[in-house]
Parts: sequence; structure tokens; C-alpha cells
Amino acid sequence: FFVDYGMTGLIVEQNYPKVIQAQYVNMKKHQDPVAEQELLERLHKAAESMSDYNIIENQIRGGESNWSLLPTAGMFTVKCGYHAGGETGGSLNSFPEFTAWMGKNSTMG
Repeated sequence: FFVDYGMTGLIVEQNYPKVIQAQYVNMKKHQDPVAEQELLERLHKAAESMSDYNIIENQIRGGESNWSLLPTAGMFTVKCGYHAGGETGGSLNSFPEFTAWMGKNSTMG
């Protein structure tokens, strides 16, 4: 089967905040400041993982074309999902959204 590696990062980047958002809404009902701090730390780690992914992606697709970094890029998307979902794995309340970036840029001429 075929996987467009550039799309994987875009889809993860668009959807990981939704996993954390669902957990945040549930946690906010209990008004637990410690849990809120832990959730924000996980959000930070997930965002940091996607930032690292973007650096690796630029090395892969940029002028260097360093395709040996492809497994590392995959690792950072999984790491982002781990931090977003937490130890229990988290979940999306709906089907993952297709990246909005593609829709916006497909109309450019």
C-alpha cells in the first residue's frame, strides 16, 4: 500500500489537540489544578514533538533529501500521539479530520 509521508504529519498536527481538548473538558469538570498542570505539560510535549517532526521533515524533503531520517519522522508522530493521549491512549470524539491546509492550498493557482 502507499502512504504519503508528508500527509501523516499534517493529519497528526491537525488532530492531536482534539485528543487533549476532550480530556481537558472532562478534567475541568473536576476542577483539579494538578491534573490541569499535567495536561498542559503533555500538550507542551506533544507540540514539541511536532516541532521536532517538522525539523526532520525539512531534512527529508529539503535540499538534503536525507530519506534515512524517515523512521525518525515516524517516531516523532507516534511520540506526539503518546503525549496527546497520555498513558491511557486518549481518543478522538469523531473521525480524524483531513488536513485543512490541503483544502486551503488546493485553491491557490
